[in-house]
Order: sequence, then structure tokens, then C-alpha cells
Amino acid sequence: MVYQEDDELSSKNNKKLVIGVIVFVAAILIITTITLVTGDIKTTINDREINIIGSYWSDYALNLDVIEDVSLKDDINLGKRTNGMGSIKLSEGSFKNAEFGSYTLYVYNKCKSYIPIDTTEGMVVINAETPEATKELYEKIVTKLK
Repeated sequence: MVYQEDDELSSKNNKKLVIGVIVFVAAILIITTITLVTGDIKTTINDREINIIGSYWSDYALNLDVIEDVSLKDDINLGKRTNGMGSIKLSEGSFKNAEFGSYTLYVYNKCKSYIPIDTTEGMVVINAETPEATKELYEKIVTKLK
């Protein structure tokens, strides 16, 4: 009879463990799914700097005085992420490609229009959610640099 009680206790503990593992795995899957399809990049410009706030990567402040060149390009080969965050919606962090070498990237993946900003501190590539919004952002940056 003692063995039977131990078996029942062991069975109850196993069920609790299985339920706990299922809940934990479900929570991880939900968090991962949300991270893959959400997030935003907010870029603001004032008289001194461009501020880039990414949902899943550290914010970036770029002083206007260090900008050497800014352009608007389509279909850049982004290269490989060396440090940062990538999802279905966003790519943020440190990247490396043949055109820019090591550079900082904050972009929406579906938008294939980019603003490469060459600075004395290195290259930074940004965009907005659409090509039209990216062009508007580019024009604002150019206006601030004049």
C-alpha cells in the first residue's frame, strides 16, 4: 500500500511538471511570435541631432555636425548582422557588408528604400516604413544639414 501512495504522488508531481513545462514553452512561443512581428523605429530630427529609437535595440543619437554625406538609395545589400536584433518586421544593430564595411542599421525590412548617412564616426543606414516616408525623412535630414 505504501508503494501505491508513492506511485500516486509521483504521478501527480509528473503531471504538475508536464503542465509547468507546457505553460513555460507556450509563454516563450508567444513572446517570440510577438517580437517577430511587432516593433517600430522612431526617427526624430532637431537642430542638433537625429534620434533613432528602435523597439528592440539601443537608441542612437547622431549629431548633425558629424554627418559628411547623406543619400537616398534603393535595394542595398544589407550584408550580415554582427550584433543586434532581426525580426520579420525590423533589422537593428551592427551589420557588415562589402559597400559600407561595419555599419549601424535601423530599418524596416519590407521597405527597400534606404538613407545611408556617412559620418566621421562610421556609416548609419536608416529608413521609414514606406519608400514615401523614407523620402520625406531624407528631405528633412537634408534640410537640417543646409
